[in-house]
Amino acid sequence: WLPESKTTVLLRKKESEEDYGYIFEPDLTKIEVSKEWIQKIQKTLPELAHQKIERYQKQYGISQELAFSMASDLDIAIFYEKCIIKQDPKFAATWIDLLKKTLYYNDLSIKETKLTTEIFLKLLDLVKSEKVTKSGAEMILRDIIHSPEKFEDIIKNYSIIDNAEQIVSDVISEESKAVSEYISGNQKALQFLMGQVIKKSNRRIDAITAKSMLEKKLK
Repeated sequence: WLPESKTTVLLRKKESEEDYGYIFEPDLTKIEVSKEWIQKIQKTLPELAHQKIERYQKQYGISQELAFSMASDLDIAIFYEKCIIKQDPKFAATWIDLLKKTLYYNDLSIKETKLTTEIFLKLLDLVKSEKVTKSGAEMILRDIIHSPEKFEDIIKNYSIIDNAEQIVSDVISEESKAVSEYISGNQKALQFLMGQVIKKSNRRIDAITAKSMLEKKLK
């Protein structure tokens, strides 16, 4: 270091082991590490996250984004692999991804809840059998991460109600002006009617179901 010019200059070069002054310890036995030994040890290592991501994509056909979501948290990965024993891998991954977001929003990890795969699978079965709407299932998720033991009571508040047909009929009777506009070709009127059905059912009928039932009745 030259303070006058505020620069550094090279004094000498080292090009070999001898230059660095390496001294081998004669009392230490030299260890030869074979490729076979390395491979044997590698087989005992747990599957790494990037390996899981690749396997989930190839084995289960889920997207890279979902695979990353499942594999980036070991507890979630374990939860996912338990679920797919009894559920479609793509369907399960989609809902576990939503579960992760719900947990994150509530500043919780899957370990900090008492939610079991058994309870979660019951919810997925309800969604698949259309006994619970997608929006209803999302609301159920928000509740069961705090009180999974109350699952049966919680789903009663969100399950598709038996009088869905009656609610749609009531809306059609009450909103005759909107019905006439829809029949005349005004698609916005259908959106209004859907909103009324959802509101009247306390969101236990979702938009897709409401639209389907209204279109069927107004043919």
